[in-house]
Order: sequence, then C-alpha cells, then structure tokens
Amino acid sequence: MSGEGIENIQETDPVRAIIAIDRELRPDFETINSTAQVEIIFAYRAMMERACKLFGVEFSVPEPDDDNYATARKILYLTKLEIDKLKVNLLYEKVQVGEAVVLDTAWRDKIHSSLAIVRSLVNRPEIPVQIRDSIMTKIHALDAEIDRVRTRIQAFTQVLVGLCEGVSAGATALTPAVRLLERVVGAVARVQPSQPAPLALPPPEDFGLDDLEASTEDDSNDA
Repeated sequence: MSGEGIENIQETDPVRAIIAIDRELRPDFETINSTAQVEIIFAYRAMMERACKLFGVEFSVPEPDDDNYATARKILYLTKLEIDKLKVNLLYEKVQVGEAVVLDTAWRDKIHSSLAIVRSLVNRPEIPVQIRDSIMTKIHALDAEIDRVRTRIQAFTQVLVGLCEGVSAGATALTPAVRLLERVVGAVARVQPSQPAPLALPPPEDFGLDDLEASTEDDSNDA
C-alpha cells in the first residue's frame, strides 16, 4: 500500500478515480495475516473514506470500534465490498445499451465450468447456511440464464454481489470464488457495445480463464 502512483492517475470520472486509487492503496490480502497489519488496514479504510468524500462518492464502511485483528479483517472486506459495488455499477452502465450477451457453445461451457467451481466453494461446510442458500439461488438463476439465446448481464452481477456480501459477512472461504467470477465478469466488461444489439464475446481462452480456474481449484484443495 505505497500510494506512490496516485498522482499519476488520469481518470476524470469520480467513480473510476476512486477505483484507481483503491488499486494503489489496497493492502495485499495474502500478507494481511497478523495483528501487526491492523493499523495498515485502518489506514486503508480512512484513506478510501477521505477519497470518496472528496470525489463525492458514497462510502458507508463504519469506523472500527476496537483495534482487534478480527475487526480489522472485517473492515478490510467491507471496504473491498464498497469498491467492488462501484465496479459492478460501472459494468452495468457500460452494457446497459445492450443488456444481454450472446454466448456461443465455448463460452457457455466455460462459464458453466467456472460456476461448478464457485458452487463447490459455496457448498463448503464452513459457509453459513443463510449465506450459502442466498448465493446458490443466484447461481441457479445464472446457470439457467446462460443457456438462453440472450444472457442478461444482471444475472452475472447478482452472483458477484452475493459472493462479495458473503465475504464481507465473514465467509472468507468465498474469496477464490469472487476472484474467479470477477474474471468472468471482467471479460464481459471488456466488450465495447456500439449499438443496441446483443453482445458477442470473443473466445473465452482469450481471457485466461483456464489458468484462473486451475489456481482456484488449487486454493480450494489447500484450504
């Protein structure tokens, strides 16, 4: 979390600027593993709150009421969730001209394969039942949506938001699932619609989903 690149950010849109600032400031989740990092997390939250206030972007993560490590972890995930919501909103705005994508067989197979991994992570015994049931309902809806002629973008974003909310609620085992679905949603976000017509995606291998699925499966097996 150096922040050295903030002054070089070129974004003029407030939301995109906040997302860019977050990329510079967010601590590495893999290194946040002890009480020594509590102050780093709280500093990250404070800086993102200040940035959002300056740019007029909503920020609703409360100030920590103690300096316990568990509280710090919760603050970290809640702050990440705020930024992820902004990303989802940007994706929706980007594709609302064409609110659906047309998936060929390769993309349908790849997304179904990715969702199978997400489903296995959601079904892990340490995931609270209420969180699991809520996310699984959204996954079932997306599974059905993928096989339609036109797949609604909203079905993707609902699952991603549900996963992020689960992580923020303490189900940290869902983090690999968030990473995987973010990659899938990111592939959709890179499509640039020029007219109100269904979006046609390039081949899924162009986005490295095979490598990400393999790493996600390894994370699941190691947990």
